[in-house]
Amino acid sequence: MDIGTFRRIVTAFADEAIDVDLGKGRLVAQIRDELVEVTVLSREGTVWIREDEEEYSAYSWILKRLARLELLADRILAQIPEERFYVDPQGSLLRDIAEAPESGSQRITNAADGILEALKEGLAGVTQVLYLTSDAGEGKTTLINHVSRELARRYKNRECNWLLVPISLSGRPFMALDDIVVAELTNRFRFNLYYDAFTELVRLNAVVPALDGFEEVFLETDSGEAVSALGNLINQLGGSGRVLIAARKAYFEIRSFASQARIFDTIGEDAGASFERLSLRRWSKRNFYSYARKRGIDTPEVIHKQIAKRLQDSDHPLLTRAVLVAKLMDVALEGDINELLKSLSRDPEDYFYQFVGALIEREANTKWIDRSLRGDAASPLLSIEEHLSLLSQIAREMWINRTDALRSDYIELIADVFSAENQKSAAIAHQVQERLHQHSLLVTRGSSTKKLAFDHEDFRQFFLGQALGAELLKSDSISLGTFLRTAPLPLRTVDAAISFAARKNADFQKVLESVTSIGMTALDTSYEKENAGLVTVRLLEKTEGARKLVRGLAFPPSALSSRTIRNVEFLDCRFQATYLGPTQNWNVEFRDCNFDRIELNSYDNLEGVRFIDCEIASIFLADKELAIFGPEQIRRILSNATGKVDSDSERVVSLDDCIDDATRIAEQALRAFMRATHLNENVFRQRLGQNANEFFDRILPDLLEGGVLEEIEYRGSGTQRRFKLSVPMRNIEPAIRTAKDLRSFIILLKGSRP
Repeated sequence: MDIGTFRRIVTAFADEAIDVDLGKGRLVAQIRDELVEVTVLSREGTVWIREDEEEYSAYSWILKRLARLELLADRILAQIPEERFYVDPQGSLLRDIAEAPESGSQRITNAADGILEALKEGLAGVTQVLYLTSDAGEGKTTLINHVSRELARRYKNRECNWLLVPISLSGRPFMALDDIVVAELTNRFRFNLYYDAFTELVRLNAVVPALDGFEEVFLETDSGEAVSALGNLINQLGGSGRVLIAARKAYFEIRSFASQARIFDTIGEDAGASFERLSLRRWSKRNFYSYARKRGIDTPEVIHKQIAKRLQDSDHPLLTRAVLVAKLMDVALEGDINELLKSLSRDPEDYFYQFVGALIEREANTKWIDRSLRGDAASPLLSIEEHLSLLSQIAREMWINRTDALRSDYIELIADVFSAENQKSAAIAHQVQERLHQHSLLVTRGSSTKKLAFDHEDFRQFFLGQALGAELLKSDSISLGTFLRTAPLPLRTVDAAISFAARKNADFQKVLESVTSIGMTALDTSYEKENAGLVTVRLLEKTEGARKLVRGLAFPPSALSSRTIRNVEFLDCRFQATYLGPTQNWNVEFRDCNFDRIELNSYDNLEGVRFIDCEIASIFLADKELAIFGPEQIRRILSNATGKVDSDSERVVSLDDCIDDATRIAEQALRAFMRATHLNENVFRQRLGQNANEFFDRILPDLLEGGVLEEIEYRGSGTQRRFKLSVPMRNIEPAIRTAKDLRSFIILLKGSRP
């Protein structure tokens, strides 16, 4: 560490720059109301510190004296509760593209070891970003907490030299990342540290922030705040440090240059980043058995077999999703597993309602008993439906207030209003308030300010769906509109809402008319329009008979994926990227619609689908990893899929006709930059395979001369060339869309340079 770096780091820990005086071999600094005076030495080009007759390297002194990482390790161990029944999940690790140029993932049996392996130090000049992905309820947060505690223990025992610090982003309005980090350090870990000092520790590889809850909703909507925050963090790190991001969808999985550009183009020229992904797998039978035995159940095989037989599915979420297995074991330990099995339905769309209903029934009949009654008489405080309604109201208030936890006094107010609306006596109302704090589906958060939250995001989204379902049944479009414009609706919430409406025998045609009317009149920039589109797709699956018209709605990513809708005309609608095939007898017509991207396989059958006067920005053929942008080529590809496009023409198109060979190879090479900002020569050779020689001999020189790529210094071992992208990534798709050949492609990109 040189003296300039040392000065910058020390200044980051001080209140003001003027509080640091470094010169003539002495450092005098005011750090957190403490005066620090030490001797600064230079030895073999590295700064050393002498304090109290002890000498330390500048790196060691900063971590011990200024950062107090041992204290942070203690706080992590104290504030993050140990998971007594932790089970190692399995996963798939997609390594840094420089180490594994081919796109295949490596299966790992221990995801915790996978995190440690992925976050080991890599190339200089590159910030490592590890995405930890899975569906909700499959253990991302538990895994992060487990690894954080393990590293804190190792740090205290001098077995490692870095800490993983969990930073929870879930349930918050996305304010500035620096505010969130400081708030977590201060409120959760009782550890005072400025954000600039925190980022300096990240740059030193002494701390790795684990941003938990960085959801895909921020990545695929018009708001780019979260993306900009990540890009700004990478810029601050300046090509050093490591970051873990837990989310339900990794950003580099998005196949569109335009989408990936939203983070890539925020990274400055002096910063570099590489992206890896660790995808958690659902629990196997072995995981189920291991967890059950740790909970004290001697015959988990019997329970697993009973549930699999009842649900006719050995891979059912009740057996493979960690959060649901945990609740299942709670029931089994209290001896109510047979009653639970009786209540479970084989209907795959309704299993979550059945499962939650069984948990609520146990809560109502065994714990929520009216204490005001005398003698042997005893009755539940609330019925099952009232329990569901009360929890739905809590979820609704969390939604409206854009938080996943409410203060205790707010919860008590909701309970009072609920009791008054349901004409409960004062004695029962008081007991409802009291019992909510011990509800099995609610947990307490915070230390100074007690808040109540749902035990897991799945349960919050489910009860929010119950609240949305109740709104759909009302005739109050104002109230429903308020609900829809709050934030992007989770898919699980919409599914729960439609199931709720179905159980109440809703008139889906009437509900559909109400929702489409709200969406059609909503502002294009509001969540209301996309939420109405998402709900509409689910409603269309429930309506049969006469042909339906859907006009002027917007649809979020993947809205039509795996959906079966029939007899529908979409008019003047906008669709974000969505997978469309294969389908059967849809009798669906898209007229004057706009598609950001349609994803298909080249062999998919779109019989029964018709496109009339639609604007389709691109088609991505997933099995060929080929993006098509030309309007005529798009029309012909859709015709091949037997969808009708403007006419009944069925001309056969060859994929080789969609884009010339040189431009196709160039696009394939540039696509590798979606996983890293800087790439080595060997990455291109391995990814391009038999096309590598043509790329290096004929295409690369043109890309370099045209300013599309730039050769930079290679800092690794051995000898090879290294390149970076020198044009905004957001301009690649428009260039491919209009380019006739490689020369015009390069001219378009060169002309778009800032």
